[in-house]
Amino acid sequence: MRAILVRLAFVPALFAAQASAAGKPAPDAAAMWERFLARGEYNATLAAYDALEAVGYDGVEVDAEQCRQQAAVLASAVETAPVSIALRRAAYLCADATGDQTATEDALAQLVALSRHALKQAGDPAVAAPIRVLSPADAYALLASSGLEQLYEYYTLLRPARYFPLVLASWDEEAGVERHLAFDYVDAQQSLKVDSPYRGMPVVRDWVASGFVQGGAKSNGLAATDAMALKSAAAAGTVADKLAKLRNVAAAGGVQSAKAWLLLCVRNPDIEGCGDGLVDALLEQAEQKRAFPMTLLAYAYFDGIGTKADKPSAWVLLDGADKRWPGDAVAEFAALWTDAHPKAALPAGLAQRLARAENAGSRTAQRFLVWQKAYADKPQLDAGDIAFLSAPEENGRGLGYSVLADYYAGLKQAQDESKWRIKAAESGHAAQQAWYAGALLFGNDEGIARDDAGGMKFAVAAAHGGDIWTARYLSDRSVRSGNYVAAEGWLLSPADAGNIDAIMQLADLYAAERPGVSGNLERAVELYRLIAGQGDEAGAPARRALAELALEGRGMAKDPAQAQRWLKQDAERGDHLSEILLAGHYLKGDFGKPDEAEGTRLLQRAIKAGDEDAVTSYGAWLYYDKDTAESRAQALKLLAEADAAGNKGATNNYVWLLCTSPRAEVYDPKRGLEISKRLGDVETLSPGVLDTVAACHAANGDFARAVELQARAAKEMAAYTTERARKERNGKPFGYERRLELYKAGKRYEEFEHNE
Repeated sequence: MRAILVRLAFVPALFAAQASAAGKPAPDAAAMWERFLARGEYNATLAAYDALEAVGYDGVEVDAEQCRQQAAVLASAVETAPVSIALRRAAYLCADATGDQTATEDALAQLVALSRHALKQAGDPAVAAPIRVLSPADAYALLASSGLEQLYEYYTLLRPARYFPLVLASWDEEAGVERHLAFDYVDAQQSLKVDSPYRGMPVVRDWVASGFVQGGAKSNGLAATDAMALKSAAAAGTVADKLAKLRNVAAAGGVQSAKAWLLLCVRNPDIEGCGDGLVDALLEQAEQKRAFPMTLLAYAYFDGIGTKADKPSAWVLLDGADKRWPGDAVAEFAALWTDAHPKAALPAGLAQRLARAENAGSRTAQRFLVWQKAYADKPQLDAGDIAFLSAPEENGRGLGYSVLADYYAGLKQAQDESKWRIKAAESGHAAQQAWYAGALLFGNDEGIARDDAGGMKFAVAAAHGGDIWTARYLSDRSVRSGNYVAAEGWLLSPADAGNIDAIMQLADLYAAERPGVSGNLERAVELYRLIAGQGDEAGAPARRALAELALEGRGMAKDPAQAQRWLKQDAERGDHLSEILLAGHYLKGDFGKPDEAEGTRLLQRAIKAGDEDAVTSYGAWLYYDKDTAESRAQALKLLAEADAAGNKGATNNYVWLLCTSPRAEVYDPKRGLEISKRLGDVETLSPGVLDTVAACHAANGDFARAVELQARAAKEMAAYTTERARKERNGKPFGYERRLELYKAGKRYEEFEHNE
């Protein structure tokens, strides 16, 4: 056996000569990727990498005898995953080791084509999209074939946000610098065919990343162990608990664990002994001239974290790191400084080093300085700054464009802000994709017209980039279409990330006992109880949900007293939704005898505080439940005033009464239809509001329009209707179904006559 390293700096010329001599065109790696992604299967692709072990491939060499015996296995693996650099490298090494010259030339051509294609994607990990690979093995193979010496590795994120970058720090002997190349296998893997109802949703990215990280940790891969420690620390409660998750991995060389440890101590300066052991954990790597650990150690010395402050030693260390990692080391140090001292000016020595790095051509240093200007209290960018941020090199993921959007937003220049937001969205920036999705789905004041298909495209892209709002929107939209499995799928990733709103939405889905979802009422109660323990504001929605279940006796024993305690806990601190629910139960007598005084007191307190839902709830109670001539007049006055003040909920209820009431003194369909225009574009209305608008059209004799709108409303309402509710109806049609039949028959809906 012998190691055959192929320096890519020389391979293209070699390959060109070989291809020319053979009269063959160079393999088209981009086309290979396109074909593979169109037909590749997830499980088969993973299994293909087993061929590496079969031929004795260890990243450097292969076993010639095993290559002969396992030739068919390797060939099949290459056919299954033709874009794998690791498999192509193994095929090349095997062909050379077994003396097959023709196969060697062909395998080399394929390896070079894929490697060159990969390296064309290389850019600054901070702003560029990572190099696409199928597996970490491909990243290691590319580095080996390039002749670069791998030094250390780390993941940059806790969980995927479109990508899950794995950075390989390597030494380029020719250039005399440390290079950090970022790779991603998650985006490619998640697009492959997989037998899952959640295919095409962000949770598949989580599964891919988790599977590779857990596998890497089992084989003692440092980047994977480091990533798992970071995730465990993030989930831990106290600073001491977080430190306990990080110390051992940092001591073993986990640079991200060491950085997290450093930041914990920087942000918690009063914790005694926080930095104990940090310097020792970093020192061994620093002595090996690894630039990132050297930078962290320099900062520990500068700020006195785990050691006595020693600024001269800090500058020496930083200069050594920056010599090996030009511009990046000083920018990393500066980022640590601003994190610890957000309002303080940069130390003179640091400012000088940043300026020197910028003058030497470091885009990383320049980026730090330009971003500082863009997000200053009084931001001011010059033409050079704007040109820098709008350059392609800064926008592999739309970050430069996004900074410009934020800059113009701060200047209140809406047209320029919108322009840069759109460019950032089109370049892959998740937050700006969410903004653009909203603008396209609902229209906006900057002149962006509604485009539902375009909005959905950007909503999906944003959700895959880790945006929570779009994931929740897509879930809700899936419910409206009756696709409950998809509704669950869109929520799984943000819920797993700990987003309370997503967890609540998932629990609500389970509590409704939707068909096809993996959770049930029991799981919903577990999630509600989990969130209920999160504290005042965060836990309030879950306590409200638990209170309603306790009153119904669903998922737990019926317990009105406990329901009252849950609601009072938040109502007493001024949570308006809890006040409204508690008031409603007092008025209905759900805790015993009806208590009108306490119910109205709570509602009026919420109204006085400006809560719009309290207005509609109080108005409904006055009109429907108290139901006297005086209370009805009071309700109409209350709703009319709230409508005039812009309360859309009050507008909807007011219009409903004007268009459906059988009372002559209330019924005014012409006025109701006119006021309904304030509810907004019918294309964006919720089904309940659409139901109101349809009723107004019917009341005005426009039954064709009423049927059109009611059919849409009924379809979405049917998706929201639970199976339990249907069983309770015992075959009797719901109101939205009855109204549709009335409109088809040319009749308007009168609320009391047809009250369900």
